[in-house]
Formats: sequence, C-alpha cells, structure tokens
Amino acid sequence: MRKLLAFPGLALVVLLATAPPAAAGHNLRCDSEQTGITVREVFVPRDASCSLSGVTVTRSVHVSRGAFFAAAETAIGGKVRADRAQTVFLDTGTTVGGSVKSHGTAQVFVFNAVVGGDLEVERTSEVVQVCGTTIERGDLEIERSGTDLLIGDPQAVECGGNTVHRGDVEIERNFTDVEFVVRGNAIPNGDLEVNRNTGPVEKFVQGNTGGDELECERNEAPFTATGNTGWGDTEGQCAEAQAAVAGAPAPPAH
Repeated sequence: MRKLLAFPGLALVVLLATAPPAAAGHNLRCDSEQTGITVREVFVPRDASCSLSGVTVTRSVHVSRGAFFAAAETAIGGKVRADRAQTVFLDTGTTVGGSVKSHGTAQVFVFNAVVGGDLEVERTSEVVQVCGTTIERGDLEIERSGTDLLIGDPQAVECGGNTVHRGDVEIERNFTDVEFVVRGNAIPNGDLEVNRNTGPVEKFVQGNTGGDELECERNEAPFTATGNTGWGDTEGQCAEAQAAVAGAPAPPAH
C-alpha cells in the first residue's frame, strides 16, 4: 500500500492566471485563481480551472463537467455540487456549511476540512481520498467508485482519521486496484458499513472507533479488519476477523 498521497492528473492542470477581484455579494464565474474575496455563489464552467484561497462564499459552489475546482482556507456557507467534474479538492482550513455531493467526478480529495452536512461521493473513476476531515451533522458515503480509495490512514503521510460526529459511514460497491483503506476514523454516534467492495488489492478496515454497528459484508478477498473498538455490535467479516484475533469461534451468520 502506498504511504505517500498522490494526486494523479493534477500535474496536467495548467497554471491559473490571477483574475481581477470579484465584487462582494456578486456571483462569480470562476475560471482562474481567486484570493481573499467575498462572493455570493461560485460557478465553475465546463472544462475550466478554478482555485480559491482565503475566499468567503456566502452560498454555494457548482462545478461543471470536466472542470477542476480547489479551495484552501475558504469558507463556503452553503453546499458544494460537482457533476462529472475532473477534480474537486477541498484542502486544509476549508469549511462547508452544507453538504458536499459529487457524481461521476474523476478525482475527489478532502483534506483537513469541515463539512456541516453529508459528504457523498458516487461513481468517482480514479481516486477518493478523505483525510483529517470532520463531518458535523451528516453521513460520509462513498459508493460505486474507484480505483484508489483512502478514508483515513494515520499510517500514511498527512492523512489523519476522519470524525463523523452524528452520522454514519458507508463504503459500498467500490472497485479498487490501487488501495482500499478505511483506518483510524471516529464514528461515535453512528454505524460503519463496509459492504460489497471488490478488486484485487487488500482491503483494510482497521483502528476505527464507534459507535453503534460495525458491519462488513460480502467484500472480496483479501480483506483485513483489526483493532476496531467501541462498537455496540459487530457483524459479518469484521466480526469474524475480530473473533479470529481473539482466538474465539466466529459468531453465527445473520
């Protein structure tokens, strides 16, 4: 498993030219680098590249097909929506008051951010990496995506576990042939569900703390689940792995 986080495809992004500052309270059609401004709504056009640093967005961000969007130290009051984009990259210090939802995007990176609502990633084609991020009131859902999936990994460089305060984590029906790691996450009031994931790489579910129910069902081998603690109930492959480590008979299947 890789220990250095990589960003495939980011090197292909051209250097962004600095555009004149947008007026506060106005909508922004973003195809450049923007720093230290306040705007109402951000729209990233098809195939454009938009980078925000130290920006305040009072409402929402919309990322179009083939577009690249990155935000660092940026406050987004509403939601983030991406449909068939190239890249969504929410970097350190970025806060999103609402939810983050991505469908059909090639690459999704969320590092050291705060998301108020759900973080939902569906049908990502290349990589999903979520590290050191706090989700306040929603769920973390990664579904039908691949092929590099990293949801917390304190063993990797700069990839702390995530905290989901009042929701569930669902990692389901993904295919991975680079890495599959769900490690070091805290889900104090919800479930961790890791189900029906396929692909040739070893799938690690380790060191996650709960929580209500830890469920691991029908994941393709090789599959490893160890060190998951604090769960009210543990089912499926995770229960079998836990029993094997303890030297006890595996619990009956449900």
